[in-house]
Amino acid sequence: MRHLTIPSAILLVLTAAACEPLAPGGPGSDPGQDPNPDEVPDDGVDEGPGDAGFIECEETITVLDGVDAASPLPFTAVDVLSLVIGERTTDMTWGEGLDESLAKVNFGPEAGAGELTIDVAYDAGEIRYVESTLAGGGDDPYGECPDRLEIDVDVQLTSAGGALKESFTAPIAASVERIAVLRHTLELDAVAGAFSLDAVEPADASVGPLELELGVTPDGLFGQMTAIVEVQVDDFIGATWMSVARWPGTGASPCEFGEAPLHPETAAAGFSAGEVLDYLAKIGEVDLTWGSGETTTLGIDFDLLDDETMVCASITSGALRIPTLTKVSSADGRWEGAFPMEVRAEVLGDGSMGMIRAEIPAPYAAQIDADAFAEHYGIADVDLAGFDRGILSFSADIDFSGEPEVDGSFEILGVVAHTCPPDANGCEGDSYTTLEEGSWGTL
Repeated sequence: MRHLTIPSAILLVLTAAACEPLAPGGPGSDPGQDPNPDEVPDDGVDEGPGDAGFIECEETITVLDGVDAASPLPFTAVDVLSLVIGERTTDMTWGEGLDESLAKVNFGPEAGAGELTIDVAYDAGEIRYVESTLAGGGDDPYGECPDRLEIDVDVQLTSAGGALKESFTAPIAASVERIAVLRHTLELDAVAGAFSLDAVEPADASVGPLELELGVTPDGLFGQMTAIVEVQVDDFIGATWMSVARWPGTGASPCEFGEAPLHPETAAAGFSAGEVLDYLAKIGEVDLTWGSGETTTLGIDFDLLDDETMVCASITSGALRIPTLTKVSSADGRWEGAFPMEVRAEVLGDGSMGMIRAEIPAPYAAQIDADAFAEHYGIADVDLAGFDRGILSFSADIDFSGEPEVDGSFEILGVVAHTCPPDANGCEGDSYTTLEEGSWGTL
């Protein structure tokens, strides 16, 4: 084995694809490249003093002796290869190009719905264990610098309409056993398929290479292809992100960048969403205290949002984000409703379930018209007269240690909307008034 410690920089500014820790851009990027690890790639955008757009990771790379060689991760290259090797086909959707004030870009020959076939093979490519930490030490609560296995694999990528017909070698990386992600850059002038730019305005706009993200789980493929479009404007460079294609192509994915879509019964780490919901079913009833001090009990039940629900797993930790339909019923009759929430289950170092967080995500962005609020959430005796909209903030932390221990709170706010004209100076904006608040949980 040989060891090498180098700094690696991760770009967070222009595109989601640039910030993913499984593709740091140092050793472990495409074989044959020899990037200078001391240089941060220049994206052409002035980030201002301090390069605040960068997260720096320090990485120690160990080249492993074979596919079954052990590392500190609880799986080997054999496990990763058994997940990724072979041919898979998925539906895909081509992007619509770019139509913004900054630039306009059209591409072809394929458009709309399509099909993508990926064939991954392994031919004794190098296998690396990458230990990654934030440069300068400190905690890494968001998993920006994940430890991972990287395996150099051979890839054939073909789209049904001929736009893509690519063959290349690239590293596929895994921080958890059942999710692997490959990233690769396709230079436009080196694309082997028929993909082409049909129109670019203004003429001096620059369209960057195709950035490919290909993820593999036991449930199939996920990912996207993007490009950066840059335009020189006086002494500045304007840049924007363009979606070229995504897969799977049916429906809108509930998952964010850095997450993989999974079926509810599929585990990314040591547990599945189904097991999380089975555990939450043990809660049954909790104590509910209204703002007046009155107490009652609240029955609460978490279920999948619908029969088609996919859950989202962090590709660096396996933590799950589960869209749920949460049903509540208070013994005093004031609350009888069902509404969407999110359940997030963290992963401990041994792969077991950690803390669970249940909440209405971004409640201030989920405002409900005042006349529909009571019906939407099933809450009685909340006076929204004189308000335009209402907000329910409802969340809890649930400790996974034996029987569930729940520590939750809620707040109901009335919103008075104030429309600010474009030239307003000092416009007060919307105003918020707390109408009810309290707590819910186990004693």
